[in-house]
Amino acid sequence: LEENGIDFTAHVIGFDVKIEDQAGLKCLAENTGGKFMSADNAGQLSEALKAIAEEVRSGADMVYVIVDKSGARYESDVRYDVFAADENDEPVGERLFGTIGNFVKIKEPGRYYVKVRVGKAVHGGAVIEVSDEETREHEIDMRGGTFNMTTFYTADTPVTEGDVYWNIYPVKKDGTVDESVYSNIGRDIIAELPPGKFRIHARYHGAFKYIDVDSVAGETTDMDVDFNAGTVKIHPSVQKGAIEKDVFWNAYPIDEEGAAGKSRDSVVSKGDAVFILNEGRYRIEGTLRDHLKSSFEIEVKAGETADHDVLFSPKE
Repeated sequence: LEENGIDFTAHVIGFDVKIEDQAGLKCLAENTGGKFMSADNAGQLSEALKAIAEEVRSGADMVYVIVDKSGARYESDVRYDVFAADENDEPVGERLFGTIGNFVKIKEPGRYYVKVRVGKAVHGGAVIEVSDEETREHEIDMRGGTFNMTTFYTADTPVTEGDVYWNIYPVKKDGTVDESVYSNIGRDIIAELPPGKFRIHARYHGAFKYIDVDSVAGETTDMDVDFNAGTVKIHPSVQKGAIEKDVFWNAYPIDEEGAAGKSRDSVVSKGDAVFILNEGRYRIEGTLRDHLKSSFEIEVKAGETADHDVLFSPKE
């Protein structure tokens, strides 16, 4: 745990453990800054548990997480990462420490940003003020909104085949995005997000969709995600015989000035190649056996399929 940057303290209770067998348990507790206690019966065990609980909570502010609609504190493991907080309520610098459990304790007075991760889908954080005058308990409320998302190839045609890949990113105060807090694969999904601003990114083959949303506690939003996409079918051939090697295809979007951007999608195929792309103009390039190349430009229109024949021929 220490090698992974997890700060932890082990408090150990030896229940019905012989004196000669207690040395290793004492060593574990002492080496992690914890306390060792022994108990010979149920009554002593109960008292030891109470003492350890009091020890854990003494002299530090405690931070908990709420994710359940009932408002109850989350009792299972949460990943906590503690940073210093800047004047914009954002984490700054390297992580100070982290832990895994149902709470994190912060001893030193100061202003902190605590990032939390509950499973794979719920991420967030909050600024915590720790005073030198008194210890307090803090709750990071992660109860947010629910988004029911249905995907469409075009406005009136739902996606019925293939996978849609999703990533959701928190939007920071300066408009940039943080690392993804949610990922999934599926045509129609339900995402529960903590309160805040998020950017939803959906990808269906080479068609992309970005949507900025506000997650509000208790609200459910039904969303139609329209890729406004069209299809390109490429029919390759050679001068003699059939294509026996893979052809590597890439589709590059072309901007208003005629410049090609980064590859939007790639396809490898011996036969026909199919691209699904957002409406717009593209340059499509194909390579056969490393030295036979072909490229063409094509206009993709939403809801339509464009066929294109490509002949690979050796250079003169």
